[in-house]
This record gives sequence, structure tokens and C-alpha cells, in this order.
Amino acid sequence: MPAFLVSRAVVQRLFLPFVLLGLSACASVSPPPTPGSCDARYVALEELAAQRGIALSDPRRVPGFPSLGTNRSLASFDPGRLSLQQRADWLARLQAAGLARRQLLQRMLLDSSAFAPLPDHWDAGLQSCDVAHSLAAHDPALDWQALRSAVKVDDDYLLSRRILGLYPLSSIFAGLGVQSLQNSIYDSYAQPLSEIPQSGRLVRYALPEPTQPGKSTQAETTPLIEIARDSLGLRLDQRSATALKDLFVQHAPGLEIDESGVYDIPGEPYFDQSGYPGVATESSYAYYYASLMPFAGELRLQLNYVFWFAERPPEHAMDSLSGVLDGLVWRVTLDSAGEVLLYDSIHPCGCYQQFFLSDRVEARPENARLREPPLLPQKAPPASAPVLRLSSGAHYLQRVYTRPAKVARDVTERSYTLADYSELYSRQSAQGFRSLFDPDGFVPRTERGERFYLWPMGIRSPGAMRERGRQPTAFVGRRHFDDANLLDTLFQLRQP
Repeated sequence: MPAFLVSRAVVQRLFLPFVLLGLSACASVSPPPTPGSCDARYVALEELAAQRGIALSDPRRVPGFPSLGTNRSLASFDPGRLSLQQRADWLARLQAAGLARRQLLQRMLLDSSAFAPLPDHWDAGLQSCDVAHSLAAHDPALDWQALRSAVKVDDDYLLSRRILGLYPLSSIFAGLGVQSLQNSIYDSYAQPLSEIPQSGRLVRYALPEPTQPGKSTQAETTPLIEIARDSLGLRLDQRSATALKDLFVQHAPGLEIDESGVYDIPGEPYFDQSGYPGVATESSYAYYYASLMPFAGELRLQLNYVFWFAERPPEHAMDSLSGVLDGLVWRVTLDSAGEVLLYDSIHPCGCYQQFFLSDRVEARPENARLREPPLLPQKAPPASAPVLRLSSGAHYLQRVYTRPAKVARDVTERSYTLADYSELYSRQSAQGFRSLFDPDGFVPRTERGERFYLWPMGIRSPGAMRERGRQPTAFVGRRHFDDANLLDTLFQLRQP
């Protein structure tokens, strides 16, 4: 790891008390905030962030409603079909998303002060506003239809590119390429696990076993009774933090990687002296976050794990898929009892989505009519926290299987640590901390050569590494990793 990389935790322990003390002092002398003054402060915060090239894709800002935040899940609700209590709870969720957004923006702005000083009193009154200011669901001045329109999240497909690229024609050829790739993946999964080609040594990563006697990282299924709820269903907030962390530990996957080089070691992203993203491999991490997605009439909890690799090395001189940084996103969708309904995975570019369904979920028959149907290479294994077999270099997911009781002699064991996804917004560089993602949700300098021939599909820079909330997953049609209707569109619960 480069010498300029130091522990952010150390920095926070040294300076956070003084920052909080200063904020408290400012709050104590500020006059009581009014809704108008708070909205102005929120707008000023957004403008300052935009001036410095700082942005967030999840939660996103809500135009015309400065105190609120949104994402595709929140935007899926129609207030016209909600009861009064459900409207109030939906509004409370939007306000919580707005607060989470502001807290991340403030953290990122503080990081940016290493590059350019912040204006005096840039955060004056924000803490007071966050405590005192909120929209009321019973306020007659609140325009619910305007709010519903404002919270919508645009998709990540550019119609102009599809028009210029003669999409009706070019998508035929893209669809043939997708079909060929899917067929090769199905063929790969048809091989016995022991016959999967291997170019290096197998290294298996897992969470370290806890030091407390009698406990295991692979505990029995934990019901979701400790996750907060309201009239809309499951709700993610601080009250659920401990229960969520337990679930993340319980369902954390194992990684079995065909390791041929340092590019096959999962690690910690950073920026080097030249501003290029890299991955420090002294320690391995999974960056985790929780999300909610409707399925079969309920909001389902999803556990997301993101692993980063330094690169996808070229296999030949004209390899258009190679480039700086690569990764794997593994998602676990749970039912109300905390049991697995299905798994799915992508690379951070949104590419190579695969689904693994439990026996209680089945694909909809209508999928056969899709030009890019979901890829279902195998059933989900029965046990939680399965092992994910990854190829060398391309880091393709090759198999998902139940963790064996004993590790084979020819498999090296290592551990990884869970880290909050928000840490990716404060990556270390030679000048200080900065977000891993640029204002458009891309990891800078991770472009791939495939962008030169796949642009007619309407996706900006296909193959580049992306932030959550900015991951289109289909070349033919429109589909995102976080689409609120993703699961209901593709799958259904199997009838008993």
C-alpha cells in the first residue's frame, strides 16, 4: 500500500470530537430555523457540492423538495393509492433519505477541503434544520402529485444514442451477442465443479470466525423481527443497525478465486499519486449495504456485498473488456422469516447479471418472450452463505455451492472484513480523501473498449465501474439492478 494511505478511522477518532463540538456550538447560537430558511440551506449545500463535482446516486435529490431524498424503491410508491398513515410513513422515509444524503454530502465536502478551502459557515444551521424541520403529511399545501413526479428516478439509458445508433437494427446484433454469452455460461455451469478450468491456485475467502466461544459466522437463520417496520413494511433505519449487521455476517458469502496474480485479490480501493484508481490488497474487504425491493406484495430486505479487484487484465492485444478495476456484487434477497428467496450478482458495471432462485421462486413464463431474458444458470444452494467460485482475471462467477465442512488441501484460506459501502465515498489519495465515484456515478478511468461498439444500446460507457443506483443490467430493453419492479417482472412465488 502506498505510504500516503493512512487509516481513516484514526483520523476520525482524532478530529471528529472537535468537529462535533464546533457544530454543537454553532447550533446553540443559531436562531430557530424556519422551513424556508432550512430549504435555502439545503439548496446551498447541494449547490456547493455540485460546484465541487460532488454527487450521490443513492439517495438522490428531489427537485422542488430540498429536504427529501429518493431512490428507485422509494419512487415506486403512488401516494394516490396509499392510506393517510402510509402517506405519512412514505414521507418519513423520503425525509430520512434526505438526511442520509446530506450527511454523506457534508462528509464529502469536508474531504474536499484538502483540495480547496470551504467557504466560511458553509454548514451553518444544517444540524438545527435536520432536527427541527420536516414536512407534515397533513399539510394541505403539500402537493402529493407534484411530489410523486419529483421523486421519480430517470433511467440510465440515452434515447438519443439509441436513435443515432439505429437501435431497432443494432439491438438485433447485440441480442445475438448476449444469447451467445448466456449459452456459454450455461455450458460452463453444466461442467462438474471439479472440472472447471483452473489457471492458478485456488484461494478461499470468508469472514473470520468470531473469538467468542460458541458463536459462528454461519449462525442459524435469524428472523427479521428486529428490523424496523411501518405501515409500508420493512424500514431501514438506525434502530435496525445491529440486527442488520448480524444478518450481513450470517449471509456473507465465501469467495473461491482462481488466483493467478495480484489482480485476483479482493481489496480496498484508493487513488494513486497520478489519480488512477487502484486496489490495495494487504487486507480484503466486502463493502456492504442494505436495500429494499417489492416482491410478491411485500418489501423484501436485500443484503448487498461489493468486492473490488485492481483490474481485469487483457487476455490479448485487442481485448475490449479489460481495464482498470473490476469487481463483483453479490445480493441476497430474504423473506419475512429471514430465509433466502433468491440470490443474484453483477459486476459493478452492471454486466453479467445472474439469478439463483430458491425452490420457492420460479421464473415467469413471459420471460421466454424477452429479447434479453434473465440468466438462470443454477438453483440456489440450500444453505445460507454459499461459496462463489470466480475465474481468474475476468472474475466471472462460475459456480455457487454450499460451503464444505472441510477445506481441501490444495485450497488456501484467507479472510475478508465487512466495511460499510459509505466508505467508498471517502477513498484515500495523495491529496486527501475523495469519493471513488465521479458526479455521473462512474469510477474515473475505468472505461472499457466495448464502449466504442455498444454505444447504440444507449448505455453510457458500458463496462465502466459504477456506483450503486447507476447500474443498467440489460443491453436489449431497459433494466437496472435496483429497479423496483425487477423481481415482480421476472419472477413469482411458486404455488404450493
